Amino acid sequence: MPEEQISTLENVLRDLIERVLSDKYGANWLTNLRVGGDRIALWTARREEESKRRPGVSIDQRLLFYSEFTDLASIIDKHWDDGFIDCFRDKKRILLDLKRLLGYRNPEAHSRQLIAPWEQDLVSGLTGLIRNEVTIYLSEKAVTKDEPDFYARIEEVVDHFGNRYVGKATDGRGSGTPTQRLYVGDVLTLQCRGADPQGKELYWDVQALGAAGRNFRGNTGRLDYEITDRAVGAKTAFLLHLRCLERPYSRLDMDDDDLLILHFRVDPHR
Repeated sequence: MPEEQISTLENVLRDLIERVLSDKYGANWLTNLRVGGDRIALWTARREEESKRRPGVSIDQRLLFYSEFTDLASIIDKHWDDGFIDCFRDKKRILLDLKRLLGYRNPEAHSRQLIAPWEQDLVSGLTGLIRNEVTIYLSEKAVTKDEPDFYARIEEVVDHFGNRYVGKATDGRGSGTPTQRLYVGDVLTLQCRGADPQGKELYWDVQALGAAGRNFRGNTGRLDYEITDRAVGAKTAFLLHLRCLERPYSRLDMDDDDLLILHFRVDPHR
């Protein structure tokens, strides 16, 4: 759906902004953000509201993730020379593309739907182009100029508790140890997002202790893993593999382009 494609792009841009500005200004990059104080206050209020609305869920604490689409475009505009020029090259073009997408961000709010095939194709094409630019940029940041990155990467994984992770190709670790516990009979749900710099089809699968779980193909999707007695342990490792089956080579062992390992405590019962 076009709305989902734009929503996914929003999170890609938030990740990009955090990466670019933290590289420029360090861990306290938010203090250098060129937005009005009213916007920061609004984002803070939204985060607090989200925390109250979803008790028992680890909400995203990053303030930027409570911004709006227009905020993201404005940040890219005002901080262009801080690093976004290296990602998008043409400022006029990217700002125009984002302005076009804004009109399709929430069509229900304007009492209309994306019916025309060309509208859906436009949204799909623009969001795909921008995401691919970001993927290529981050890939190039991860290697030297003489070593272009040919591989897919995990952009984001969110579990059903609300915890967010990135893959080994992004942070060098590709692991997480959530504080929440799992129990036999639970279903571990992972919302996944990835990208390939060459636009190849992605293949995902999750497994624990050698037992295969679910899999899917595509840039985004959901994996459900049912917890059984076999997974019980103080630190059970759940392995999420990202592969590109269209290439005869891979970034990591086991034919993986990227990998995420989650260590959960799994108890036999509550």
